[in-house]
Amino acid sequence: MDQKNNGTNFCLINGKPTSNISHQDRGLNYGDGLFETIAVSNNQAEFWHCHLQRLNYGCDKLNIARPNPQLLHDEAKTLIGKQVSASLKIIITRGNSERGYKINQHNPPTRILSISPPSSSRLSENADFLQNKAKFGEKAQFTGVNEHFEPNFNAVLEERCVFGQPPSAMVLLNQINR
Repeated sequence: MDQKNNGTNFCLINGKPTSNISHQDRGLNYGDGLFETIAVSNNQAEFWHCHLQRLNYGCDKLNIARPNPQLLHDEAKTLIGKQVSASLKIIITRGNSERGYKINQHNPPTRILSISPPSSSRLSENADFLQNKAKFGEKAQFTGVNEHFEPNFNAVLEERCVFGQPPSAMVLLNQINR
């Protein structure tokens, strides 16, 4: 994992620098998995513990073995490197299996981490999204907005997670402790 990250797209699959995935992976064949997209700002994954909590929650709901949190953190840090601003994506799939819907619980999950430079067009999209969401009133909550995580979006999200709660526990800052 000593390969240098020069700010372009870069990927680790099960900890190895590659972009090749098995044609037998259930995530590829059946969409059997989950993902988190995390904003990277100042060489740090924003709201890391919240994303890890939601990733674990999703793994539990799908009955996919949770990834080792320290391993995941180390791989993320390797990808982030010296990136000031980027987008980190973590994908966990159920792993490889033979053709068909039968699940082989003995196969390990596949871990895919990739990093991409931020897109300038995403910043204006996120600002529009937030303005539209704000029109729904004081009780507005953000759920299922992984694709919208960028530094300006994370600025309005709660900085702490409520452990034991589903992902919808992330709320607007102005709604905290009301």
